[in-house]
Amino acid sequence: MATIMDYIAWRGDLPFSSSEFSDVDALIFTQLSYIDFSGAVSSDMKECVTLKQAAKKVLAEGERPLGAVLPEDITELLKAAAASRRFCDIGLSGFVNRIDIENEEQFSAVLFHIGRSIFVAYRGTDDTIVGWKEDFNLSYMDSVPAQREAAEYLNKAMSAYRFVPFFAGGHSKGGNLSVYAAANLSPRHKRRIKKVFNFDGPGFPEELIKTPEYEEIGGKVINILPEGSIVGRLFSACGKEKIVSCKENLIMQHVAFGWQVLGGAFVTADGPNDGSVAVDRVLSGWIADMTNQEREALVEALFEVFKSSEAKTLTDIINDKLGFMKAIGSVGKDKKRDIRKYMAKILEQAAKYMIKN
Repeated sequence: MATIMDYIAWRGDLPFSSSEFSDVDALIFTQLSYIDFSGAVSSDMKECVTLKQAAKKVLAEGERPLGAVLPEDITELLKAAAASRRFCDIGLSGFVNRIDIENEEQFSAVLFHIGRSIFVAYRGTDDTIVGWKEDFNLSYMDSVPAQREAAEYLNKAMSAYRFVPFFAGGHSKGGNLSVYAAANLSPRHKRRIKKVFNFDGPGFPEELIKTPEYEEIGGKVINILPEGSIVGRLFSACGKEKIVSCKENLIMQHVAFGWQVLGGAFVTADGPNDGSVAVDRVLSGWIADMTNQEREALVEALFEVFKSSEAKTLTDIINDKLGFMKAIGSVGKDKKRDIRKYMAKILEQAAKYMIKN
């Protein structure tokens, strides 16, 4: 079965003027947003370079590490896209990459200029511990810093290009950021949003997506998930849903390089598979069974381990497993008790699901 790499090989010679922008193109842009374009793409939204120029500069300095959680396929995707007729002359601008440990924020975004349209791509979670902490904070906070900055970024971009139609999208947390940003646009900007792509990103609390801000953009949001999705099943989705076939198993389905493509579109599946349904019900039951205070206590207890290890990235942990094990041992009794207590609730929900089924 074909993937996005095959899509570039097969359709890379077709410019957007002869083959219109598709959902698969949107996924490719969101994957390219994981590239560190520092020094290659300006933070100025009006100062563009082509993808070919940006890739040449990035690759000339040696392949920039992607960390433990991102596939090396992303670098190969950059090479293939930059060498293709379809993507090589796409303009890039407005690159932002911010890590703020004190405020627990990981945020990155870039603009892709497609003819007379602009695609705003938000990066998902990277290798940083602070990025993962911010993801977990979504379980009990009304909003997190990256969401608020995503909204500011999109408003700024649409103010800079006042008469241009916009698309927004992201993979994983980046998908969540794109929906949040679109929902929080000013009314005049919201009308110019053509489509919002959430590629296997978490949703939002049920009460939030029923507010006017989210209902106004719900018809423009498409949630594209692999058939075995886990991350994309967290919380409630805003907008429509499309389930795609994937050649990988379990959590590896979250990696978009296994999603199946035929021609210029995704291969759709009949619906989520049994594993996705089971995990969704267990996690949904667990989340519903906990108060915000309990979720916060669990998140803080879990990340106390990372804080004790002094690791800044998941790669740091992999490279110093012994140090991380020592950090686990150094965590206080109260934190360990919280972890055991709330993990037991997960097992309880899993047992309930197994009994019912």
